[in-house]
Amino acid sequence: MTKVISIEDVREHLEALIAEVQAHGTSVIIQNEDQPVAVLLSEEEYISLKRLEKETALQDLGALLDQIHARNTHFSEEEAARDVVRAHHERQ
Repeated sequence: MTKVISIEDVREHLEALIAEVQAHGTSVIIQNEDQPVAVLLSEEEYISLKRLEKETALQDLGALLDQIHARNTHFSEEEAARDVVRAHHERQ
């Protein structure tokens, strides 16, 4: 379940919101002047999101390596890997 709350209400009810997040896995979207500015979520959900982010980055890097290697079959695997690292840095 996701709850939306103003930043002013967060200040008044932070302890209760944290208890709700811990007990029920509720996510809380915090708004300032009707604009989302932050999200309060459980540590478990945060860790899961960070793990997913890392896995996705590794998959993207692997796919990029495959593409570069396919285009450069005349180069060694080490040379292709250097190209992947260079291309990845250029994308950031």
